[in-house]
Amino acid sequence: MDERKRTLKNKDPNERHRNQYHPALCNAVEIGLFSDRDLLDFLQSIKMNTLPREIDLLVIRKKKEGILKNEIASFFRKLNIWEFKGYGGKLDVQVFYKTMSYAYEYLVLNGEVGSITDMTLSFLREGKPRDLLKWLDKEGFVKQDSPGWIHRFDRDGYPGVQIVNISHDDAPAFLKVVSHKAKAEDINSFVNYVSKLPEEEKDKARLVVELSYKINENHKGGDDMAGFFETYVDPLNKVIEEKDAEIKKKDGEIKRKDSEMKKKNEMIEKMKAEITRLGGNTTAF
Repeated sequence: MDERKRTLKNKDPNERHRNQYHPALCNAVEIGLFSDRDLLDFLQSIKMNTLPREIDLLVIRKKKEGILKNEIASFFRKLNIWEFKGYGGKLDVQVFYKTMSYAYEYLVLNGEVGSITDMTLSFLREGKPRDLLKWLDKEGFVKQDSPGWIHRFDRDGYPGVQIVNISHDDAPAFLKVVSHKAKAEDINSFVNYVSKLPEEEKDKARLVVELSYKINENHKGGDDMAGFFETYVDPLNKVIEEKDAEIKKKDGEIKRKDSEMKKKNEMIEKMKAEITRLGGNTTAF
């Protein structure tokens, strides 16, 4: 068995998810919102007070005004808090209130937005949380127009709320790959998308694709996932390696040209010295 797969199988499933799913999901969101990167700041590790307490939230700060192109980002306000739910976790009223409390606490401790209405709460989860959607409607949250895989709500005096179903057929590939329903075409689409991005985004994508393997290995039958790395992760690594090879080749070409230029400059200096020795004029050089 491939060493990477053996390492994954030997870990406790709960420990694997607890330690690794949050950074990978953060990376997936960052990659998906790449087109709006110049307007956004991403904070993955959130310290809420002076105690050594961190929470698994992603905070996306809108750092300057501008039109956000991504479908998810188009809903953003000044500060946008993300909660990831799935892999056995429930998204219910209690989770909603808990995340709302984090929003208030973050607002008080950082003081970087005017009020709670300058914020949005985004929840990523697999499937539609029907009970929570009914509760939001009952509590006076007004449903907004949105794609079928996003449920959006507004209410006076509250943050904007959007619930993103990452396993919906129409969800973008950068989200579908981190659901239990990831298909070959989703991962291929994600890899193709990432292949066109800068190098640091490709490095982030490795963690995303490996998370896709971890959450799908048992769902799809354990050893039936044999070949996953070879089919999906290795092509991504190949894209990165090919790009690295191109960069090395260009660096080699630059060094070669620099060497040639250095030799030419040395030759010119020798010619100038010889002309000077013979009493000639070197201004032409």
